[in-house]
Amino acid sequence: MLTAHRSLGSGAGRLTLLATTCLGVVALVAIGGRIAVQKVIDRRANDSWVINVAGRQRMLSQRLAKAALAAAVTADPIARRAHLAELGETTELFGRVHVGLQRGDPALGLPASTSPEVAQRLRALDPQVEHLVAASRALAAALQAERVASEEQTDVRLRTVLEVAPILLGAMDGVVQEILAEEPTFLESMELIVANYEREARGHVLALQHQESVLLSALLAIIVVLATVVLLPASRKLRRQIAHHEIEDRVNLDRALLAATMRERELIGKDLHDGLGQILAGIGMMLRTLAKRLTAMGVPEQHAVRRIEELVSDATRQTRELARALHPAEVCESGLVGALRTLAQTARATLGVRCYFEWEGDSLDLEDQAATHLYRIAQEAISNAVKHGQATLVTVHLSTADGALGLKVVDDGVGFPRVPTNPSGLGLAIMEGRARLLGGRLRVRRIAERGSVVEATFSREATQQWRVAA
Repeated sequence: MLTAHRSLGSGAGRLTLLATTCLGVVALVAIGGRIAVQKVIDRRANDSWVINVAGRQRMLSQRLAKAALAAAVTADPIARRAHLAELGETTELFGRVHVGLQRGDPALGLPASTSPEVAQRLRALDPQVEHLVAASRALAAALQAERVASEEQTDVRLRTVLEVAPILLGAMDGVVQEILAEEPTFLESMELIVANYEREARGHVLALQHQESVLLSALLAIIVVLATVVLLPASRKLRRQIAHHEIEDRVNLDRALLAATMRERELIGKDLHDGLGQILAGIGMMLRTLAKRLTAMGVPEQHAVRRIEELVSDATRQTRELARALHPAEVCESGLVGALRTLAQTARATLGVRCYFEWEGDSLDLEDQAATHLYRIAQEAISNAVKHGQATLVTVHLSTADGALGLKVVDDGVGFPRVPTNPSGLGLAIMEGRARLLGGRLRVRRIAERGSVVEATFSREATQQWRVAA
């Protein structure tokens, strides 16, 4: 019992370990997938900012053209100074953003990598950007030189600038026209680049959604596989172990109850044989002696005494038979074969039926407890055949072949009723319990013509358990 409980506890511990392991695997897969998705999100977190910067690049080109035009046409020195500052700042930022979109710029929040298609489109804009930047810088330099010449006419170092200023001022209109002419083409190209950025960003989002779907599907598949391949078989095995241990517990309880019942029957049988049987035997001897004396004296009551002696002798015989039935000493003394042969003889003498014993097969050497159970099955079957089946012929057949054992009791009575007339009867249930305790099976069936068969069969494995070791 303790070993069974330890085995059951070990099975529950293994199931708990498997469940914990499965949950750990699921958790690791979920965490690993989440980390992978988060890395993708981190890599694509700047997509919207890149699109925004690329869109602002269009605004910078327009701003650059407006600043160049405003600086060229204004006559107010203060306004021109402001437009020159805006032109210079816009030109530098414009050029820096273009380079950053291709090579990356941490200060601007631009990643170092971009798609091949976008990189190709940006490289195609390099001549236009360089032209715009160069023209803007030339315009800014010309305007700055004119301002310096007008503000610092007394400075000798600026005479060279004043000499070249008319040339720069003459070319200023051409530079402005170049900037204005390049600006529409640049805007169109940047529109395509921004559209390409947006398309790639949508593709990244769809790819991320696909990855999450794949991760969720994989996680569900892992859960299903773990549940069907690991947890369910382990759970079924544990349930089978529990059911097996419950059956073992019931069998052990039945075996203990029957063993206690057998001990009580043996004690009662011994008490009847050694106690009441001896007292009745003594009374019989005293009655025989009294009858002899009364006969010698010619007393008429001698006949009554002899009748009493016959009744006491019959009671003594019945007491011995009852003691033998409660405690079949023949099983221990002569084995199962001898005990069954004596049982048949006793049935012929006491029950008034023709009862025979047949045996075929190998020699038997069984434990006393197992032999006693088989003896009780045969005894109960004979009793039922005579009392309930009204049989006149009963045959007890014992056979052994290839280590298996079979015990069969056949009678010619009316057979077992299809619907039990005595539901509270325990005879059949006790026989089934005895057969089950020995690892066998008991079957009761009617014979087509007349009678019934009670058959107990035991496999080789079951018989091997209660054979006496050689």
